[in-house]
Amino acid sequence: MNNIIPPSNFESSPNVYSPEIFEQKSWTFIGIYIVACFMLLAPGLGVPARFLYPAMTFGLAVFLFKHSKPLYLGFCFWSWILTAEYVRLVEFSSRSFDTTRLMLVAPYLILILLLPYAIRQLLRVRENLSLFILPLAAVLYAVVTSVAQGVEATSLLKAIFDWTCPILLAFFIAENWQDYPVYRDVVVKVFRLAVILLGVYGVIQFLVAPPWDRYWLEQIAVNELGGGAFGQPEPLKIRVYSLMQSPGEFAIFLNAILLIQFSDKNISALTTSLGGYFSFLLTTVRSAWGGWIAGAFILISMPRPKIHTKFILLGLLGFCALLPLLSMEQFSDTVLSRFESFGDLENDVSGQARLTTYAYYLPEAINSVVGRGLGRVPSFDSAVLDCLLSLGWVGTLPYIGGLLMPGFIILRQPIERHDSFLQACKAVYVATLLQLLFGSAMLGVSGIVLWGFSGFVIAGYKYGLYDRQNRYRAKPLVGTTPYSS
Repeated sequence: MNNIIPPSNFESSPNVYSPEIFEQKSWTFIGIYIVACFMLLAPGLGVPARFLYPAMTFGLAVFLFKHSKPLYLGFCFWSWILTAEYVRLVEFSSRSFDTTRLMLVAPYLILILLLPYAIRQLLRVRENLSLFILPLAAVLYAVVTSVAQGVEATSLLKAIFDWTCPILLAFFIAENWQDYPVYRDVVVKVFRLAVILLGVYGVIQFLVAPPWDRYWLEQIAVNELGGGAFGQPEPLKIRVYSLMQSPGEFAIFLNAILLIQFSDKNISALTTSLGGYFSFLLTTVRSAWGGWIAGAFILISMPRPKIHTKFILLGLLGFCALLPLLSMEQFSDTVLSRFESFGDLENDVSGQARLTTYAYYLPEAINSVVGRGLGRVPSFDSAVLDCLLSLGWVGTLPYIGGLLMPGFIILRQPIERHDSFLQACKAVYVATLLQLLFGSAMLGVSGIVLWGFSGFVIAGYKYGLYDRQNRYRAKPLVGTTPYSS
């Protein structure tokens, strides 16, 4: 990986990206897509929307992937952020709840189209891409195991999406490392707006409990789809999940957004992220809180005074903004009681449930050499049990090896003084990696964060290495006049 050879079309100044990617045609199709989505919110269109929305999303993704990969990446992140709430709005307007959750497949379709592209690239067996062969081979092994042992097609397909799509996103970002500055700008811009939408709506959701959210909570409770983990469908009693699918997924995704804000050169990003921190607290996901602290520690270790100044400003702004909220009994009861549970593990219901699950399944997991395969394992709050029971030791070792590879890059590389975004990506990667101790953060929405930012760590490393090599080659000989741009 030390010898970075750019593709033939990679110019010596990769910071300049062709403006053709932002051609009007792409934005025209995006505009048509948005209008069509609003039209599907009309009453009575709930059933057609179940099929039209995923189809439209996939079609637009194919077009953007072909004509503008940065817009494709931005569309991918927006789809993960907005789809769950859009589904709730469609179901509320038509009063038709879909127990199959078919519309939620749309964000997966955006990434699954990368599979043929990834296969073509991986068949070249380039050194730079070899680390993705391990986890993809592990998933393929589990798929074969599932088919051999017999599994329901729907369960298998969902599991394939959950396990494969995050890896494909990481592959896409790392494979296009020469466009790292462009992708970096895309993510910063998306997250700059997303932190406002997710944060403000999360606070509104807690205080008001909009009717579409209440309808959705009632329906998932009636259909036994896990409504108890979301609180009650009443104001001040909802466990905030904002625009996303669940409090846990929302907390992990928002954790990444909040850490990335520290790399934003615009100082106003701190004030606009205050709503995000309020919603982050209202999720009451303690593991995500701990992950943010770990990520913040990494950022504080950066030798960049601007980062330290931002943390001080955020602390002062947050303290001033939290004072009136702490005076609200409902807010303080929700958040402070959750903090107090850190020191009361004996009465921690979720912690005790996790220990019971480990006690029951861990012996089988340890002895699972072959694994059950995908789609045949119950839903766990444990990445260890999920991996060992699904992949077996045969698949778990290469899968974890590929997942930890960016960690070795972080340890061997010096702190990036000039690229605060890359340092923030490292913080997000480590913060999300720690979530594996408390849940299957490598799958689904959480996996998009973990694998996606591992891809950014690899892409930033490759781009930085090429940039340093390029500057070294351009260094003037002793005694010559230095080049001045």
